[in-house]
Amino acid sequence: MLISTIAASFIHNVVPIQRQHRLCFYTVGASPLNPMVKSCNDWHTSSQCLAPDLPSFARSSYDQLLPDYDSYARLLLAFLERLNLHQVHLVGHSLGGGIAITLAALAPERVRGLVLVDSTGVPRVSLLEVIPRRALEMTAQLLLPKLGLKLGKIPQVFTHNLLFNTGNLLQALWLSLQVELKHLLPQIQAPCLLLWSDKDLTTPLEAAQEMAAMIPNSSLTTVEEGFHEWGLWYPEKFTALLLTFVRQVERTATSAQTIAIE
Repeated sequence: MLISTIAASFIHNVVPIQRQHRLCFYTVGASPLNPMVKSCNDWHTSSQCLAPDLPSFARSSYDQLLPDYDSYARLLLAFLERLNLHQVHLVGHSLGGGIAITLAALAPERVRGLVLVDSTGVPRVSLLEVIPRRALEMTAQLLLPKLGLKLGKIPQVFTHNLLFNTGNLLQALWLSLQVELKHLLPQIQAPCLLLWSDKDLTTPLEAAQEMAAMIPNSSLTTVEEGFHEWGLWYPEKFTALLLTFVRQVERTATSAQTIAIE
């Protein structure tokens, strides 16, 4: 189960989650924009891989303001219910990471493994600080490959959300910069991997280190490549780290079941 704050043009499906509201989600497809969904191509033969657009973002309809992480998490739990998904590996990047933390604490029985990628939840940067930091990151990313990402898909997604989802986009920014989730971290029961760029200026590495110290059964892996969105530019590395963790969780669970049976 993959959570992301960035939409991709994949094979998509729509499921109702609450009255007139619908959540769009993506399965295996061809777009490289979302590194989390890109990894579906590597593991879909043995596991179902889904990536929802967050409510009100991209193709997911939602006409109300989502005030907090809990609201997002409960809508995603409704999504799991509608698809009859009892237990999932949860992956969240940036704001999606904060939502994944909340969901994992809210419904620990639903989360088999948790991967947090340059996640929010332990704010370290103020609004006045984040603007020049993001400017530095975006400028540095102009030197990276994948011209289509820099000049096409990322600006297109941001512009769409800014024009058509202004309220929740600004609210998501406020959540990312102001709302602490430290009280939820010790409640996470699933094995947890934190994946972080050591050059991330938006959610600095210090936040990851603090999270790792508070989440039971967690480990922190850092990469030298990229910045806050490093997985977009290095999807192969992202996928390899992600799949190694998922397979280890599955092996451990299988081993525990075998011991219990014996």
